[in-house]
Order: sequence, then C-alpha cells, then structure tokens
Amino acid sequence: MPDKEQSTQPEDPKSFLESLGCKVTESTPYPPIDLSTVNLEPTRKADLQKYIDWLVAYVNLPIIETPQHIDHATRREWRTEMYTLHGDRFLIPYQQNKLRINSLSSVTYASAMIEQSFSDILTPQAKQELSAIKQKGASPREQMTAELVDVAFVHHMDSLIRSFLDQVAIGAAFQVHKRQ
Repeated sequence: MPDKEQSTQPEDPKSFLESLGCKVTESTPYPPIDLSTVNLEPTRKADLQKYIDWLVAYVNLPIIETPQHIDHATRREWRTEMYTLHGDRFLIPYQQNKLRINSLSSVTYASAMIEQSFSDILTPQAKQELSAIKQKGASPREQMTAELVDVAFVHHMDSLIRSFLDQVAIGAAFQVHKRQ
C-alpha cells in the first residue's frame, strides 16, 4: 500500500527521488514566451502558443536517471516497486522526466504541428531548426520499448529546441509581426 504519511512541510521531489537512488539533473529554466507581437488570427495564435508552450515545458523538465544503468525490464520492476511503496509521491515527479519517450513525443508532435500549420509564416531558419528537431525526435523510435532515451540524446535535443525557442523569443522565427 502506498505511503500515505503527510509531513508538516512538503518534501522536495528532487530530494525524494535522490533518496531513492535517482540522479536528478535540473534544467536551466526557460521562461514562457509571449507571442503577442505575432500577427495571427486569434485561433491560430492560440494553437501556436500551445505548441510553443509544449516545447518550453519539455526543456524545463529535469533529467531523472534511475539507480544504476539498468535494463528496461529491471527498471520497470524497480518503478513498480517504488510506486507500490510510495504511490503518487514517487510516480508524479518521476514521470516529469526529459528522458521519457512520452515527453519526447510531445516535442516531436509540437514541432511537426508548428512546421505543418505555420509554414506560411516561418522564416527559413526556423523551418530548418524545426526540421532538425523533428528528425532528431524521430530517431529513437527503434528504442520505443526501452521507454527512456539516453542522456546524450536528450542534451542534443534540448539544444536544438532551445535554439528554435531563442528565435521565437526574439521575434525572428516568424515573418508576421505587428508594427511596434
């Protein structure tokens, strides 16, 4: 049965995961991006904002490595045991992990939707960066049964996404801006 004890002060999820043997590497925070200067119809702007927010959320996730470098089956057993012992106290922060294929899938989907739905306003450089994100994001598909991708892959992906977001943040990714 999951641990239901409540302490008077909430426990830091990073400290808790580290107490279980995980290595937790926090990301350099990326601020939200304001698209108010992008001149689009409100529904399109809301969609674009949603996909940009997904990319920002991904780069802000931590990297959570399980104790030792264990294979998929052993990791699944360990995760099940930790969930049995600690419930959502373990599972919720553990799932917020840049290494998870599910996290990466949201990035691949968001970049594909931006490229497909907003190609009419993307600059050539932004198109190139989105293409690199999509290509890199598609490469671990053969690892889908592994559930997690490796740290070096995630660092490279993070770098590609941050480069694109930097272009968005300074207004250089789109060709339609309001005059200031």
